[in-house]
Amino acid sequence: MEPPSNKQHAHTLIERLEDSEVVAAVRFLEFFTLDPVSRSLAIAPVDDEPLTGEEERALSSSKEWFKNNSGISAR
Repeated sequence: MEPPSNKQHAHTLIERLEDSEVVAAVRFLEFFTLDPVSRSLAIAPVDDEPLTGEEERALSSSKEWFKNNSGISAR
């Protein structure tokens, strides 16, 4: 008798999990199915550097512009 394939083994392991553990297992498996760019974005560190004065002014200007204008459609 042949040993179970890796996929069959994975299915068996998933069946042994509690429902609350399946959520984490599914997220873990989804991570492996991401394309390389999406995977890089998923593991990238959060940008927590403080904004510079120039960036603050640019954001303020942008917010003010959107108060009086519609966004530009990407379509």
